[in-house]
Amino acid sequence: CMVYSLRNISGAYFNPAITLAAVVTGRNVCSKHAAAFYGIAQFFAAVAAGSVFAILNHGNTMSSRYGYAHSYFSTVGAEMIFSLFLTYVVLTCTVSKHELGRSGKDGASYSTDDDHDTTDVAGLAYGACHTAGGFAIGQISGAMLNPAIAFSFCGLDMLHGRFDGDMLSSVFYQVVGSLVGAGIFMVTHSPIYRKTREAHEQQAQEGTPKETDR
Repeated sequence: CMVYSLRNISGAYFNPAITLAAVVTGRNVCSKHAAAFYGIAQFFAAVAAGSVFAILNHGNTMSSRYGYAHSYFSTVGAEMIFSLFLTYVVLTCTVSKHELGRSGKDGASYSTDDDHDTTDVAGLAYGACHTAGGFAIGQISGAMLNPAIAFSFCGLDMLHGRFDGDMLSSVFYQVVGSLVGAGIFMVTHSPIYRKTREAHEQQAQEGTPKETDR
């Protein structure tokens, strides 16, 4: 429900890794300036959530250990792979028909009205990825798939000088997975970038003053 509530305001990424991926794809869906503030807000909210949990549980922080013992590579690999899937799905749900050139004269414009034709399932798709991840790797890594959520588990400990190396490694691989997902998106949706480049070239040609005969 939060995705449907806020996607037309901030993009409803709620995830620093996906926010970074949105910037890296270079489609003007999220500016660098906005992404920086989104990331700060996401990590601040994570610490706030962890603090509320600690207050309600008499100072005890959340446990980051789930299920059976698994190897380090199994844990970080699971987080990386499903972060990749999640990022790819979220980025795909931000693509409009207008970007693909199926409406309008070119693929360089971004129309909010057109976006609704292709992103009405964005919230469902986002939630489905987390649900699938929870069932698939919940007992392996906790299926956090979000650096901010991971930070909510270890943020308070870090403020007290206690560092959880495994959790920080998970954050790193979540970001790596998201960046790989962004790269795959750019390959599979290359027509968007081609149409944008062609539109920019056309605009540059139209904006160049024509030489007049002397």
